[in-house]
Amino acid sequence: MHSYTVQYTISAAGEIVGNVFVCLQEPSGKLGPIVEKKLWKATAPNVTLTYSRSGKLNQSLVKYFNQEIILKEMKLDFLYIIDSWTDQTNEEIYESIFGEANDAPEAEVEIIPEKCTPYCQPLDTTFHRQLKNLARRIFNHFEIFIEPFGIHPEDRITARNGIIKFESLMHHQIFAPIFNEMTGTASTPLDFSRKMIRRNF
Repeated sequence: MHSYTVQYTISAAGEIVGNVFVCLQEPSGKLGPIVEKKLWKATAPNVTLTYSRSGKLNQSLVKYFNQEIILKEMKLDFLYIIDSWTDQTNEEIYESIFGEANDAPEAEVEIIPEKCTPYCQPLDTTFHRQLKNLARRIFNHFEIFIEPFGIHPEDRITARNGIIKFESLMHHQIFAPIFNEMTGTASTPLDFSRKMIRRNF
């Protein structure tokens, strides 16, 4: 049984930006070479993978997320909205990645005050409920129609490879036209927003 964090980024136009960012829980905070080799084969191109002891992001992984997802997607200066979770509010993280000194777009970072996230965090108000519902439907279908016929232990939804494949499928499916309105946040004055989802299977 693995606990892990899933992180999406969404624009004000309601578009999902970049890969889905997945942080797996590993007791040592990293993988051994044999396990890593197996995971490398399973890692899909739409998943950016990392690890921590808790399965949660720390300041180092917040920086890694910004380098691997945000920096690669942004070409112009932008407004960056984040919530008040402590490990991501350190201004030095963003100063070390964005701005003219780093030959990168400028990020105007704004922090949503504590206890306000459910009211003005676009991912919380428009996206996460539907995303979790989709995940639940896929997971239930998996249990009913696939699990009884047997599946390799490494591909089970509670295993590392299974998690990666599941989140890759979720990210792929969410781009289907039927979900366009679900991600729409164009009525908000935000250019960028991000939030973490904790999953335990």
